[in-house]
Amino acid sequence: MKENEKSILVELNNVSKIFKKGAWALKKINLKIYQNEIVAFLGANGSGKSVLASIIANNLVQSAGFIDYYFTQDSVFESVGIQFRDQNWPSGFITKDIIDLYRNIFAIEDEVWVQTLIEVFEINAFLNKALSKLSVVNLQMFSLFLAFFHKPELVVVDEISSSIGYNFRTRIFEFFESFVKNYNGTLIIVSPDHDFIDQYASRVIFLNDGHIIDDRSIFDLEQNYLSAANYIKKISNEISSKIIKPKPDPFFKPILKDYNNKIVSLKKQIEKIFEKYPFVKESSYEIFVENTLFYFDEINNKIVELSNESLEKENVIAVRRLIKLNNKKAKVELKKIKKFAKRNSQFQKLKKIEKEIKQFLEYLNNNIKSIFRNNEIIFGGKKKQLLNINVQQSELEKMKQKYIRKELKTIKIERRNYKKFKRNLK
Repeated sequence: MKENEKSILVELNNVSKIFKKGAWALKKINLKIYQNEIVAFLGANGSGKSVLASIIANNLVQSAGFIDYYFTQDSVFESVGIQFRDQNWPSGFITKDIIDLYRNIFAIEDEVWVQTLIEVFEINAFLNKALSKLSVVNLQMFSLFLAFFHKPELVVVDEISSSIGYNFRTRIFEFFESFVKNYNGTLIIVSPDHDFIDQYASRVIFLNDGHIIDDRSIFDLEQNYLSAANYIKKISNEISSKIIKPKPDPFFKPILKDYNNKIVSLKKQIEKIFEKYPFVKESSYEIFVENTLFYFDEINNKIVELSNESLEKENVIAVRRLIKLNNKKAKVELKKIKKFAKRNSQFQKLKKIEKEIKQFLEYLNNNIKSIFRNNEIIFGGKKKQLLNINVQQSELEKMKQKYIRKELKTIKIERRNYKKFKRNLK
């Protein structure tokens, strides 16, 4: 099926995530997740893959950009399941009590589905145990169980433990495949092993330093790299040797295109005039013109560099300073050009070059410089706002814990009353 024929499930536009102290975890992510995909997020530690997965799962708020969900239900909460890597359950929470709580929250009636999940993730082995006393593997299995519990349209899995036995892992992976094929599900899995990618994945997305470096279908991967192991090794080597660079942000595309068109047009005009008058060759006049073009090229390179970096305030200011500095330098060179032409009468024939350079300087001042004048346009996410987001997240977590405890208390009272009712019947 072609990409434009698939149904979009989640769409991210220019999504960034900045944590406290200005640390950028994600930098301007543009991404579409389609229905019935098994997508593998790959990349080194700290590349941003887990942060991206959490934002897609609506478990983490982005600092800038937009996310659109195209679920059949209006509720994102009911449409997404997420398996957390870290699980810290308060003491006293029993596995079966949490299952009862989830039954109530999602109004689950399909007991066949619940029993299927219990068997797949071997929940019976610790059904009556306190969650705080479970092993890391059992906690991870329980988290996966809860992620699939309400038959969501999208499930996000943040890594599968390598401690799980081969047969157990195979059963889980086959269930993932069945979920996508038979229940119209979509799966995102962070850092799966090579075998999983080769056998089950339909698409791989490689991240580095908060950017999406590569995004391709498993068919394309097999055609070009033969296996996931080869692919990961090759891409990792290309990143470390800086062969692969992030794609420019869409925000910069019209700016770069316009600038490139203007600079190419200027160079063609100059080249045309130079060809007409051979006496320019190796003269001071030619040097002054080449210097001017160098300053213009340097600005272009700096904007390209910024388009591939985080839009931190200091980066934007650096571009603004370079535009201002090189503008001044180009004006100095233009004065030298005029002065040289005055002293050498034959160079008066090149007046059009002066005119073209002057027009480009006006373009720099009136168009390019103004784009980078206002920090608010470029730099999304103030620190104050970010701090508020973190506070809100903390408050939500507290409310969630309070709600869980209250619900568990209600379930225990109901269970106690039911047992009392049964005794009275006897």
